[in-house]
Amino acid sequence: MTSTKTERGDIVLTREISISCWHVLGEVARATQRPELLPLLQRAGMKSAIDALDIAIHLFCEPSRQTAARRLLEIACGLGLLQLLPEFSGSGANRGAYGLTELGREALQREEVFVPEYACWRLWASDDPLLECPVLLIEPIKEPRAKQEVHKKEQPVPEKIPSWLNQVLRKTITPPGNKEALRIEQLEKNLQPQEVQATLMATWDVDNTRLQLHGKLDETLIDTPSCAPKVTAQAVWQGLLQSAGLHEDWDTETLALKRSFDASNAAERNSLRADLHVSTPQLPKLGRFDDLSIGRVALTPCSPDDAQRWAQWRLLEHINHYASTEQFETWTTQAHAPFHTFKLTTPQRKELAEQTWQRRENSRATTTWHLVAAEDWGL
Repeated sequence: MTSTKTERGDIVLTREISISCWHVLGEVARATQRPELLPLLQRAGMKSAIDALDIAIHLFCEPSRQTAARRLLEIACGLGLLQLLPEFSGSGANRGAYGLTELGREALQREEVFVPEYACWRLWASDDPLLECPVLLIEPIKEPRAKQEVHKKEQPVPEKIPSWLNQVLRKTITPPGNKEALRIEQLEKNLQPQEVQATLMATWDVDNTRLQLHGKLDETLIDTPSCAPKVTAQAVWQGLLQSAGLHEDWDTETLALKRSFDASNAAERNSLRADLHVSTPQLPKLGRFDDLSIGRVALTPCSPDDAQRWAQWRLLEHINHYASTEQFETWTTQAHAPFHTFKLTTPQRKELAEQTWQRRENSRATTTWHLVAAEDWGL
């Protein structure tokens, strides 16, 4: 059954992201504008194959400038934007012909080119399943000199590249700390662990499919939206009920949480709503979250007896002036309305007046008076 906001308040899950930080040698390509290459890519996008002569004629407007055109083609090929076509690699007019690569098509669409840089990098990452991209921030650093390394404390044992980080190599990503597109083309096999000076929180607004990351990675502030997990709000709600041990108490017909009359308080009996508190909920494949409270969860009685007691309690709460026959019927209808799925016994005014009089020590005095007086006076 489809989840609706009428059955409960919004679900907002939070937790701290566990972070790893390494120093690593590698090649990272960052997006930059290369205006001299974009016309070349546009030309390649128009034809199945281009060569030096084609570029010299159509871009340089001078057939004799094939050497410069060939150099431009080689630069684009070196950046992975073009590839040498094997069917045109022999002799003839199309010798040295090139075609657009997927990376070239992406660059043409973005109007930016990824330019690689081999350096020592500080890499912040996390394998938290909430994150669409495990890389949080990557920035170049100066490699420490050998003498500096000697005087430092004993270095931690190098680590291998984890499989979850390997999965983003040679893919276009936008880490929240960089806020710009980049590609990690290559990382050396050893990662040097670093002390983590970072705090990063994730706030997942499930119903509105929003995920916000906020915190600090060393000196870099993070406050950016990210792609929310592709899990429906209904699936999350069912997972929370399961985690709270209330899965069997959820009524899929009325979309309400079953509750006994004795376990409910006055506010819940009046509103048929309750705040649901869940301690460290756990969701399949997504892990644990902080304690949370979900407001205004719809309630329904556990049993017909609970429904009967609940309806009578609500009826007595409605009586705030003389219970004339007409007014008593109106109050009874209002009190019974939320429990239409149960077969309830409609009380008579006389019967209810007698009950409240007998229990007058535990009943509200004004309610007892308005019932008894109306019955005695025949209102």
